[in-house]
Amino acid sequence: MNNELFGVPGEQEFKPLAVKKPAGHIFLDNKVIADTLQCKHCGIHWIPIKGSKKRRGFCMKCFGTTCGKLACDVCIPFEVKLDIHEGKSAGKWWKEVELVKKKRDSFI
Repeated sequence: MNNELFGVPGEQEFKPLAVKKPAGHIFLDNKVIADTLQCKHCGIHWIPIKGSKKRRGFCMKCFGTTCGKLACDVCIPFEVKLDIHEGKSAGKWWKEVELVKKKRDSFI
């Protein structure tokens, strides 16, 4: 496998892990070269690589994988964030939304 394809220069071989339920795929010349996972809280995709030492997580409230960013530690699903952005109600997620607003304001 070409390590430079994944932005990993050097001699150490990084192999993408097989994913049972991938959220997406990376194709090269009509051939799947890697499966991706998607964060339930922000929607970002990543290639799971064993030994990468990246902080990832799993949300027990919405039962989905998370990317590990601090903003994604609080459970607010991506669909709810889109609804809020469109001016719709946060529904049952309003407590988490208020918690994130308080955290954001305390850093400013």
